[in-house]
Amino acid sequence: MVQHWSLHQRPCQNRRNARQHLRRLAVSAVQILIEQVMREELEQCLGASWGECTPTRRGYRNGSYTRDLVTPTGRIEDLKVPRDREGEFQTPSRILWKGKP
Repeated sequence: MVQHWSLHQRPCQNRRNARQHLRRLAVSAVQILIEQVMREELEQCLGASWGECTPTRRGYRNGSYTRDLVTPTGRIEDLKVPRDREGEFQTPSRILWKGKP
């Protein structure tokens, strides 16, 4: 079945598509920002950057796990949350989570 659009419907559809595209871009930007902040928080907690050997190092990274997060901007799927080997890293960003990490 072929749908026919009137001249009045097409601009609305284009605006809706543009709005959805902008929302997806905003959600991606928020995800990148949150992941970067959490990596920096872990770095401060451990006292060393990735691969850095320092006498004040307090632990080691242990990969990450994923979480979905609902923000005012939109739903972020598969947000990468870093972790340390000892499980002591508690990021201030964790105020975002509900339930078990």
